[in-house]
Amino acid sequence: MDALYPPLQQEVDRLFRRKGFSAPLWHSELFAGTDHSEQAWAARLATPLRFLLAEPTKEHN
Repeated sequence: MDALYPPLQQEVDRLFRRKGFSAPLWHSELFAGTDHSEQAWAARLATPLRFLLAEPTKEHN
């Protein structure tokens, strides 16, 4: 099932760019060599949490 994600994520990336989203409001990251298991998510959970809980920048308040 993980093999299905890359082309779909690429389409989402294109859509977000077309809609004008960019850093720091949006970020897409590939964790090559990992799967979508709870163990893999636990190992990288800090990455999305830092993004989601970051203080907004002055220009994006």
